[in-house]
Amino acid sequence: DLLQCLTASVSHSARSVVSVCGFIVFFAVVTSLIGQMTATLPIAFAAPILGAVLEFSTGAAAASDLGGIYGAFLTGFTVSWSGISVFAQCKAFTAPHGISLRFTAACKAVQGILTGLAAAFYYAMWFTPAATASTAIPQTDIPPAVILAEILILTTASIQIPRRNT
Repeated sequence: DLLQCLTASVSHSARSVVSVCGFIVFFAVVTSLIGQMTATLPIAFAAPILGAVLEFSTGAAAASDLGGIYGAFLTGFTVSWSGISVFAQCKAFTAPHGISLRFTAACKAVQGILTGLAAAFYYAMWFTPAATASTAIPQTDIPPAVILAEILILTTASIQIPRRNT
């Protein structure tokens, strides 16, 4: 019956949205608490690193606030890694089907490191410190071949190879 399918679909979608939002809020709160607890540590990037590992949006914001080459690496890593929050969201949907996310997590970690290195390299090669601001200003004379190579590398790095079940 069409009405029954529609009702079930909308109900399931609403539960899914609440589940995803719940994970985002939970990990954002955990990241915020960790940031407050590590604020007194002499290591300035302890909270951004933990934020990057845990939750995408607050982790990326904290990573970019670091600035410099370390901020570029950590922001690149965060964008590719996505955070444990995203893995928890995926696990909530894949667990009933017995799908393991270990291989995906390993691939995303490698992808995060490679993207972080690419972002740090990009920052080191084409960004110069601004004289009047604490941010970086990109130079405008980046060769088109370099931009194309970056797009190809990042696109290739985001392709996931399916694994056969053995």
